[in-house]
Amino acid sequence: MTDQLTEEERAAVDAYMADGGQVSVVKNESRFDKIARRRKLVGQLRSDGQTYTQIVDSMRDRGWFITISTVAMDLKQIGMVRETPRDGSGKPSISQVKRARAQEHAKRVFDRRRFKTTPVPFGEPSRMVDASEDGPVFKDRVFQVDGNETVLKDGCNNSKIGGDVLVGRLKGAHIVTLTLPERTTCPSSCKMWRGCYGNSMHYARRWAPGPELERQIESEIKALCASYELVLVRLHILGDFYSVGYVNLWAGLHKEHPGLHVFGFTAWPEDSRIGQAVANLRCEYPDRFMVRVSGRTGTWGSFTLPFPTEAKTIGDAIVCPEQLDGMKGSPDGRHCGNCGICWSTDRPIAFVEH
Repeated sequence: MTDQLTEEERAAVDAYMADGGQVSVVKNESRFDKIARRRKLVGQLRSDGQTYTQIVDSMRDRGWFITISTVAMDLKQIGMVRETPRDGSGKPSISQVKRARAQEHAKRVFDRRRFKTTPVPFGEPSRMVDASEDGPVFKDRVFQVDGNETVLKDGCNNSKIGGDVLVGRLKGAHIVTLTLPERTTCPSSCKMWRGCYGNSMHYARRWAPGPELERQIESEIKALCASYELVLVRLHILGDFYSVGYVNLWAGLHKEHPGLHVFGFTAWPEDSRIGQAVANLRCEYPDRFMVRVSGRTGTWGSFTLPFPTEAKTIGDAIVCPEQLDGMKGSPDGRHCGNCGICWSTDRPIAFVEH
């Protein structure tokens, strides 16, 4: 009987059988079937732990004369992520390691919050201070940066924030928070100057602004972005941008670290130098620097409501879903990590005073 295989196919079969394998021969195999068979074999070799160079050699032993580029293309087509560089060295690049780590992290993200009971807003500040107050009520909770403690805290320590993003385009992002001294770093025009919720936060660790803080932030962001594909910073739990230079620090960090994202609020008017710098940075990175202007409605605005509500929207604004859930007793366990509204839309957000 005449052999129905080509010389190349016969060599592949003979080599495979010599290694103890078993092959099902398909007569009159089409070009597409042949490619599918090649890709299946490449995938099996990769699953066995072979590098791209080793796969090329193994395929040559089986009569398939392919290049490293073909191996890469085949693995991509069958859904096996490339983990080694084209030179076949077997050593993955930094970006490949981070991408693989992020993909694995996103698969297993869950609610890591240490505490899951959040404050219930009632529509009025919990504590008012005199208008002459120019810093935190708890002045002993302002700390100087000395390098012995991180200033960017894991979001899992904050019941309202959460440790990871669980939904949306930033799913899997690691969340950290930064707290500065309220009023000390804020514009006196802030509508919440007297009723800042920091007035009741006697446990919060506030970091003194200045060059030491900025150097520490730069160092910690570099370390975080080396460890996580996506990093989301909540600026500022308390406090605000205290100088144009400080805003420029975040501009430089965004340029240097593509995986860095920021969300938060500022009370600085957009016609002020700091407010303009914040607006410019948001325009430059609209999908990564999601900082809203407090005390107004409109695009990228936010404001407070002096009353509790069950409404999901007020005018053009979205009422904070975390607060709505909190006013019902938190049945859905809503927090920033599983909400994402603040960084997913430029519509204004309304918050009930608390």
